Amino acid sequence: MNSFRDLRAATALCLATALALAGSAPAIARNSRALASAPDTGGIQAFYRARGGTPLWFGLSSGNAAQQLMQQLGTAGADNLDANRYHVRALAKVVQAASRGDPIAVQRAETMLSTEFTTYARDLRHDPRG
Repeated sequence: MNSFRDLRAATALCLATALALAGSAPAIARNSRALASAPDTGGIQAFYRARGGTPLWFGLSSGNAAQQLMQQLGTAGADNLDANRYHVRALAKVVQAASRGDPIAVQRAETMLSTEFTTYARDLRHDPRG
């Protein structure tokens, strides 16, 4: 992330993560029928709506942020977490599809990456195994 805009976007995503950690995301998710079954997705969708749908992980100056996140998630064992919890194989498939430039694939990858990022951030704070 090389620009002030990307820094602001990352800060906003961190804020969305903090809201999820504080318990606000479930209230947001209840207001979205399509996303109600995915706990943090409502907060993530609100994050992207606030950005006007502008990609974070596939933005113009994002570089290889998606690949770096997948690498971090894949090595979650170093943080004493179960790497399988973050669906790295499924992420790799959607990131590959998004790299072809299809807007729907980019949107799907953005949502999945952000969802797994917030799950990972939450798990770093509180081990999901106990």
